[in-house]
Amino acid sequence: MERASQPLLISRRALRIPAVRHHPLWLYAAALVPSIGLIVVVALQPWLPPDILFDEPIGAAANYRETGRAFSAAYGLVSNLGVLLWAGAAVVAAFVGLHLLLRGARGPAAWYLLFAGMLTGVLAVDDMFLLHERVVPNNTPLSEDAVLATYGVATLALLVSFRDTIRGSENALLLIALGLFAASLAVDLVDVSEFTIGSRTFVGQNSVIEDGPKFVGIACWAAYFLRVSWLHLDDSISRP
Repeated sequence: MERASQPLLISRRALRIPAVRHHPLWLYAAALVPSIGLIVVVALQPWLPPDILFDEPIGAAANYRETGRAFSAAYGLVSNLGVLLWAGAAVVAAFVGLHLLLRGARGPAAWYLLFAGMLTGVLAVDDMFLLHERVVPNNTPLSEDAVLATYGVATLALLVSFRDTIRGSENALLLIALGLFAASLAVDLVDVSEFTIGSRTFVGQNSVIEDGPKFVGIACWAAYFLRVSWLHLDDSISRP
């Protein structure tokens, strides 16, 4: 029986199948419950069109410029919160990565956190200033798809380069985040213009089901890097 099972173990190691390592239950709750709850409240509240709350403030202002309607601080609410999550995760991950390097860390974890923080910072700036949607396509020969492809390649390079570090960390929320980002991109490509939640039908509000998964994904991404950063920082401080 032992000999029969050995080839299966070897093949799994050879394939380097990533193991899903789970977080404490409270971290799932902290990442998923508030973010999903906010999406549901924003989608179902009766006071403002949900797509305005999901849209970036620049886009929301442009959409309502022709209507003469007074601008509200709530415009771009979900987008702004997403930028804050991006930025918070970026600063913490980059800071801890740099801290580990300055303390003479030799493992790849320090470089992983530093590069992940830098990538996350770029994504925060992109979301804030609409780089891939407006700035780059309107001012350079690059298209929106080219910018998104660049982000995708950078993310893939990070995941492949530090796959062993990711495999050895609590990585479930990272995998959830990547899945939600893929779902958001798929919705963007399909362009779903009408859908129903309960008894309410949403027409022309593709942003609810496109940016909803994206925001929950950002929350999971931020929670993952905050957790990993804290574990490495705590380990670094506890060592003499």
